[in-house]
Amino acid sequence: MQYFYRVKDARGQDFEGSYQADHPGLVAEVLLEQGYFILELREARKNLWSEVIKPYLTTGIKSREMALFTRQLATMLKGGVPLLQCLHTLREQAPHPGIKKVVTRIYEDLQRGVSLGESMGRHPEFSPMYTSLVRVGELGGKVDEILFKLALNLEKEHEIHSKIKSACTYPLILVGIALVVVVFMISYVLPVFINQYDAAGVSLPGITRLLLGAGDFVKSRGLLLGVLLLGIWVLLHRRLQQKGGSLFLDRLKLKL
Repeated sequence: MQYFYRVKDARGQDFEGSYQADHPGLVAEVLLEQGYFILELREARKNLWSEVIKPYLTTGIKSREMALFTRQLATMLKGGVPLLQCLHTLREQAPHPGIKKVVTRIYEDLQRGVSLGESMGRHPEFSPMYTSLVRVGELGGKVDEILFKLALNLEKEHEIHSKIKSACTYPLILVGIALVVVVFMISYVLPVFINQYDAAGVSLPGITRLLLGAGDFVKSRGLLLGVLLLGIWVLLHRRLQQKGGSLFLDRLKLKL
């Protein structure tokens, strides 16, 4: 049975995911052993969003999902669970399709005799620092301790990103409202004044005629424009989630 959970860690950060078990008591026991405070635990429901739409949009692995995977792997290894069994369990319980795909490939690599650090190094989802520390942990026999430290670092990184997003939310809302007001003015208010000027025989400036044409286009083909912008956003979102797209975006940020 698949169960959905929402938990809070010691720093107050929320996490959510799914876990496969025979009954919810086992899920609660595992989460409590990992140091989480359970906010919600219920049987997972399958629907169109979770089965079709969400996997298509959520191709990239965020720091929150990576931190949760790392902490779960560290907890299981510290408990004495063999590495292959850990990966098999995490693969079956992975709520994110990207994590599930990566863990499956790592599991297959380990079955062929590849080390954990070497296998992780083949996937761009793991940073060079991440894989290097895992290799050091393998040499010293302290993989679980290294993974705990990596999980803590990823959780702090996610917390910083969340604060940045919160700080940017209000300016983005203001920009969105301003755009809506401008479109409304161009599409509905400006034509009223245009008719008055035409009746008075006054010629309009070029910029005014350009704005009037833009307003007519938005009014007549607004739905087509919205669909086009949505398609462009989806394509850019998927492209930026890939390794080359993320590298291009990071370089652009540094130049700005």
